[in-house]
Amino acid sequence: MAPVKPGDDKPRRLTTAERAQFTLSSELNEILIGLLLGDLYILKQRVNPSLTFRQGIKHEDYLRYLYDLFKDFCPSGPTIQIHTPDKRTGKVYSAIYFISYTLPCFIPLYEDFYVAGKKVVPLNIAF
Repeated sequence: MAPVKPGDDKPRRLTTAERAQFTLSSELNEILIGLLLGDLYILKQRVNPSLTFRQGIKHEDYLRYLYDLFKDFCPSGPTIQIHTPDKRTGKVYSAIYFISYTLPCFIPLYEDFYVAGKKVVPLNIAF
């Protein structure tokens, strides 16, 4: 269950009590497991981890679909990032991303998929 987010459009910090209200449905948890086997990554700087969803701009529709699934877990919508030209090719690459709140409901995923800060395939789903 995701609690109702604040009414204003401006991102704000959640209280510990508000963070504790977030839970992942089994469907969203399974989607996250699949995404973690791909290019989704989890960042844990302190106690609770956050999720970073990032795709090349040509996959914008896919990323916006993912955002629709996880928007209750995010302080703001997708952001487009335009990089400086690649030194080798001269091409300009763009990406689109969004980041979740740091939430305790992501801790089990972090513990399963990260060992000493490195992403791994958990033994319970490997082969």
